[in-house]
Amino acid sequence: MYFIYGEDTFRARKLLKSMVGSLEAKNENALFFRFEPGVSSEEKLKDVFSGNNLFGNKFIVVLDCLSGEFGDLVAKNLNAMKESPNAYIILEEKPGAALVRQILKKADKSQKFEKLSEGDLRKWILGEAKARGLALAPEEISFLVSLGPELWAIDRALEMKELGGGLELNNFLYRPFGLVDLFAQKRGREAHAFFCQNLAEGVEAEEMFWKLWWQVKTLLAVAGYKESGLNSWQTAGKSGLKPFVVQKSFQALSVFSRKELEALWDRLFSMYRNSRLGETELEIEMERFLLGFSRASRQL
Repeated sequence: MYFIYGEDTFRARKLLKSMVGSLEAKNENALFFRFEPGVSSEEKLKDVFSGNNLFGNKFIVVLDCLSGEFGDLVAKNLNAMKESPNAYIILEEKPGAALVRQILKKADKSQKFEKLSEGDLRKWILGEAKARGLALAPEEISFLVSLGPELWAIDRALEMKELGGGLELNNFLYRPFGLVDLFAQKRGREAHAFFCQNLAEGVEAEEMFWKLWWQVKTLLAVAGYKESGLNSWQTAGKSGLKPFVVQKSFQALSVFSRKELEALWDRLFSMYRNSRLGETELEIEMERFLLGFSRASRQL
């Protein structure tokens, strides 16, 4: 059982990806499961905690930030995970102190990623540059430090320099929600162009996939409140979502029907599952997905 936690989600998720890849390489027939807030159920979690499989396959299970919704259930099953032959990776951004203590007592390995201070950020940048065989001028280091905690932007800037590009601020400020904004307006072709542009600049398809996943999940949640008669401010209060997120969602719901969103949700789930099974490539499926809808395609 592994425990990765802390507010530096870039380094935490980078380690998570590396660990999952290593575990899958060592266990080619293992079944992979990923559980996230809002799309997981207690019943399914209990199934993977029991670790039973008719064909004897091992499990690789990622519990992605479940403390808010299933913290008690995770805590109750720490012994089962500890003693299981399966691999469990618990990822948390801001877990409660009590849960951290409980998990640390049982975890075989753990690592905490806190946000880097300016001094540590400089060391991290120099270490990443050295690993890529890059020599950075003082002004380039200062530029990268100026990006602050945006490690994704820094990583992408170093990747582009490795490929022979220069370091310019506007080129490396990845706008993670630019794609979902275009999606929410049903501007499918523009969303596809944005997706391809970011792929060319080094952003991974999976990174953008999870942004779309979040958007559709949010729209479905807000649709439920709206259908019950609540306005945007009441929805924000009930849901805990930020007001501007709810307002944007209300705007998006003028061009998406609930039936359409449910179909898109199912499609996203199938895309990710099939890519994990090796039946398709997520990048290709994302392109098809973005080109498959437009403002005119709304089904009432």
